[in-house]
Amino acid sequence: MLKKLCLLSVLFNFLSCTATSDCTSYKNGKFYMYAGDSKDKILIDRHDSIQIETNSRTGEVKKGRVTWVNPCEYKIIGITDNVVFKDGVDSFLSVTPIHVVITNTAKDYYVFRVRLDSADKHLEYRDTVRVLN
Repeated sequence: MLKKLCLLSVLFNFLSCTATSDCTSYKNGKFYMYAGDSKDKILIDRHDSIQIETNSRTGEVKKGRVTWVNPCEYKIIGITDNVVFKDGVDSFLSVTPIHVVITNTAKDYYVFRVRLDSADKHLEYRDTVRVLN
């Protein structure tokens, strides 16, 4: 009886993980999240290989090129339209890909982990993106 109960538990966990790991609905759409310490609302407009982020308080816009590694994992690299205003951060992000892994999904949000590696630094960050209705 204990073996059957353990097997059912493992099967249930496997099915729940499979049911929540469909990330294809996040390749295209409108989303939002709140930026770190400032808590500014960041609007995200993603169309498969292009992502545009707009800070709703400041109006600052950032564009990125998205390369999907698999349905729940992508890399994004910054695109700067105006080279004159390209500062050190923009320059760094235009040559250093940000690795994003969607770790949990739900109907109206997903949780992700970001990893950014440079020659001398390693940054990892977790947050939640919500679907904008």
